Amino acid sequence: MFPYADAQSRLDINQQRIDDMLRLASSHRQARAVSAGRQRRLGRWPRRHRSHATVTA
Repeated sequence: MFPYADAQSRLDINQQRIDDMLRLASSHRQARAVSAGRQRRLGRWPRRHRSHATVTA
């Protein structure tokens, strides 16, 4: 019924998953450090500078 009935094999699989997540996090941190100072947007249109809008109630 359970594919990983052995506790040791389940712990090994969990440790491998944690190692993969740590590796991905460190590569993400490195990529963010390399592109520091440059912001990346995924939108189609450029962002306009926000002007002071007057609000009337």
